[in-house]
Amino acid sequence: MGARAVSAVVVGGGVAGLAAAHRLARSGRQVVVLEATDRLGGMVMPVELAGVRVDGGAEAFARRLGIADELCATLGLEVAGPEGGPHIRWSVDRVWPGADGVLGIPASPQDPALRAALDAEELEAALAEPTLLEAIGAEAVTVGELVTARLGQGVTDKLVAPVTTGVYGMPPDQMPLAQFAPRLAGPGSLYAKVAAARGSRSSVAQPVGGLFRLVEALEADIRQHGGEIRLGHRARASDLRGVERAVIACPARPAAELLEDFGVQVEQPATTVSQSVLLALEPKALEGAPVGSGVLLGQPIPGLGARALTHYSAKWPWSGGAVQVLRLSYAPEATPSRGRALVDASLLLGRPVTEVLDFRVVRWPAVPRSLTVAARGSLLAQLPANVRVAGAWAFGNGIEAAIASGLEAAA
Repeated sequence: MGARAVSAVVVGGGVAGLAAAHRLARSGRQVVVLEATDRLGGMVMPVELAGVRVDGGAEAFARRLGIADELCATLGLEVAGPEGGPHIRWSVDRVWPGADGVLGIPASPQDPALRAALDAEELEAALAEPTLLEAIGAEAVTVGELVTARLGQGVTDKLVAPVTTGVYGMPPDQMPLAQFAPRLAGPGSLYAKVAAARGSRSSVAQPVGGLFRLVEALEADIRQHGGEIRLGHRARASDLRGVERAVIACPARPAAELLEDFGVQVEQPATTVSQSVLLALEPKALEGAPVGSGVLLGQPIPGLGARALTHYSAKWPWSGGAVQVLRLSYAPEATPSRGRALVDASLLLGRPVTEVLDFRVVRWPAVPRSLTVAARGSLLAQLPANVRVAGAWAFGNGIEAAIASGLEAAA
């Protein structure tokens, strides 16, 4: 890597790698970040639409552990939760508000979403939940199993499934409680547990100005504390030898290639494709934010190409003003055009959208699915004493998980 002596090397300039480098630099290590591409951030990336910069990839972080909030505070970034809430479109002419709770599960039998979404029999089951024996649902291991046991199939299908499928790409019956909602497990009223888990603050947030500001702040902090960042540098095993700490925080394939040189065998996880369209519109086209912060799909609707819609400028009001931004998500095999996106936006919003100021397709071709617990344990057991790994492919998707893995790798 040149004549300059270093004590720590971080491979990968995504959020996990930058979090690791931030901690290493602040601890006094002489750290170098090696990023193979020409930019930092990984799947956190700004996109300019009609003169406004917004998030083109991930837009928020979870607040389950508080780690991302703490990092933003350390970096001097103001953090804000989203405004409004999503609606669920069930058909061309039927839409209802999402529940105010956790993962689409309401926190109270008084939640208006119950009466808007459920038929009489389904509503009766949901309202009876506080009177059920505490043991009902206590042995549930998935979100879907618990919700159906306590609130009924109607709540699972009409309020929870649109959220878990639209946001996490996973039906409720496949979502382990231990991973996604551990505080809801066990005996007792589900309404009460959701209310306690939700607390008084939002479950997600972003730095005011966009999640990409976290990447910019981490870069500045690393440099301020003596760290070096090299773009366009594909790391080799020789870059990692002889240093006190090497953190491999790049995607799975290059990580596996590096680790093989250390005798470490890696089971690479599968990847998926994420694709979205960003639209910039005149504010008058979306006056009143007719569906709050966006729309999730309750079931397939004939003629609809998009999977969901986020009204980015309603969800994150700092981005509003002269331009309103929509994000529509699409299946990997779709080829969304400007015209297709306008048709889909009109259907999801329930009002015509005919003109657009700017249009952008954003495609992520290799979003990782994380290693199984067994595969992760095998990987960690093989690592040399000075080598750590971090990032989504090893520790799970999500900004909070990425930050946590990076900080832990640098400890």
